[in-house]
This record gives sequence, structure tokens and C-alpha cells, in this order.
Amino acid sequence: MRRGNVQTSNSAQEHSQRLVERVTSQLESIPPDSFLVGAALSVGASLALRVAGRYQDALFVGQWAPTLLLVGLFSKVMSAGALIQESSHPLRETAGEALH
Repeated sequence: MRRGNVQTSNSAQEHSQRLVERVTSQLESIPPDSFLVGAALSVGASLALRVAGRYQDALFVGQWAPTLLLVGLFSKVMSAGALIQESSHPLRETAGEALH
């Protein structure tokens, strides 16, 4: 029974790794500053909606900012990890193990 759980766990890890690789490859095509600009626009649009009296819409749009910032951070971390893996940096082994 335990052996099956290990195989399932490995399969789930492989699936997660493939998913992260696909998402990362898509994020690489987006300029990094786009996430920051998008977050700033979200805050501005939220403020405009609030002034216009559309409180629920303002809250909804305002919540995009932290999401965009986190996606941008994820993109930078994953691209930095890929650069470390490709380089001959002394921390390559340590960083590579942490990312996998």
C-alpha cells in the first residue's frame, strides 16, 4: 500500500513540475515591467471606480494588484532559478535542489 502512495506522489510531483514549466515558459514571453504597470493601473482604476461610487467594482479591480505583483515575482524567481541552473555558479547545486 505504501509503495502505491510513493508512486502516486512521484506522479503528482512530475505533473506539478510539468505545469510549472509550462506556466514559466508562458510568463517568459511577457516583459517583467508589465506586471508592475498592470498593478499600478489596477490601483488607479480601483480609485476611479471608488470615486464614481462603484464600490464593489472598485474592490474587485483593486484586488488584481497583489495578484499581478505575485505573478511577476513568481516569474522573476523562476527565471533566476533557470539562470542559476544553466550557469556554473558555485550555488548551482544548492539552488537547483531547492527548486526541485
